[in-house]
Amino acid sequence: MGRLRVILASSSKRRLELLESIGLKPIVIPPKYREVRSETPWELCMLNAFGKAMEVAGMAPYDALVIGADTLLYHRERVIGKPRDMREAEHILSMLSGNEHYVYTGLCVVRTDTWEIAQGYEVTKVFFKELSPMEVKKYLAIEDPLDKAGGYAAQGLASLLITRIEGDFFNVVGLPLHLLYLLLKVIGIDVFDMIKSKNKRSLDGSQDI
Repeated sequence: MGRLRVILASSSKRRLELLESIGLKPIVIPPKYREVRSETPWELCMLNAFGKAMEVAGMAPYDALVIGADTLLYHRERVIGKPRDMREAEHILSMLSGNEHYVYTGLCVVRTDTWEIAQGYEVTKVFFKELSPMEVKKYLAIEDPLDKAGGYAAQGLASLLITRIEGDFFNVVGLPLHLLYLLLKVIGIDVFDMIKSKNKRSLDGSQDI
């Protein structure tokens, strides 16, 4: 195989940190994609992940691996994305208080050298403790909720509020790493081969695979 530039089609710092944690150093190109609507959460997150990945892939060089993702919450037959303001964030957290909800992440990977594409989604069940109005206000006074689906980050201060998680924890953070591993296999990429020699990584973000 040749050299592929790994590109993350997302402005999420948490997704970037997760990719870096497994030895990848992607170039970040946030998409301008306008998200679509759908009745089912799994279809919605997959459509948006596909749209983001394909938009960035269309601008990427011929030797790129593009990773697109979309995360949302689903609670009582309602799709919940990022809160628009602090008032909505307070409403969402109050609604999740003492209840379980589901976190869906759609994932799409694209190789621009062969235009092979693979996509899928992961779902995780999250349980919140009963939150008092004061706890919600204290949380929002410390944590910025506006760039997070559901207004919280499971790896941050919200970890104090979560009583149980059933499924992939990294999915709740925003990038299901095991699903990423499986999808890359589908398009002929083994992550272990990508990171076997960090010393071969070039300054422009390219990696031998």
